[in-house]
Amino acid sequence: MRKKGAGIAALLLLAGAWGAQAATVYRTVDEQGQVHFSDHPLPGGNPVSVPAPGVVPAVPKGMATPSASVQQDAASAYRRFVIDSPANESTIPPGYAGDIQVSVTVVPALEKVHRVRLMLDGRVSQSALHATVFMVSGVERGEHTLQAEMLDRQGNVLRRTPPVTVFVHRARVNRRAGQGPVGGVSGVNTP
Repeated sequence: MRKKGAGIAALLLLAGAWGAQAATVYRTVDEQGQVHFSDHPLPGGNPVSVPAPGVVPAVPKGMATPSASVQQDAASAYRRFVIDSPANESTIPPGYAGDIQVSVTVVPALEKVHRVRLMLDGRVSQSALHATVFMVSGVERGEHTLQAEMLDRQGNVLRRTPPVTVFVHRARVNRRAGQGPVGGVSGVNTP
């Protein structure tokens, strides 16, 4: 397999040179069975027919990406884009261990070309997916902000949900009886 892969890579390299110089490519197999490609004939070499490289015409500048008005129309086609669960200013109890299930409502339904990604405290938490339910695991104790972004095919943000604030409570490990206060401060982590 390695020989074949090296041969294909060499053929592609020579095909690029062939496209630039329109030269003939020769294929030779040595005594060990290794295939070699060359731009000049070697003993026992055979000419190889290399097809002309495919050329994709350039897209006119105005057509390369959708205009801002087209993107705005796509975004405004959605009447509702919000995080429904968890509710704003809700508390995630310690039993959830910092795991938060986030449910996003999109009306009308999310188009196939659009994706949703989840942000936690302004950073991407979940990659863009064609989904409306996400799971965020191991969120630290404290106040956090969730927000969803709708992306187009090129990864441009079309819409954002209003931010949702959640308060995560995590179980705390208490010190054993008789250990005394932490750092000599009375009332902190005492049994």
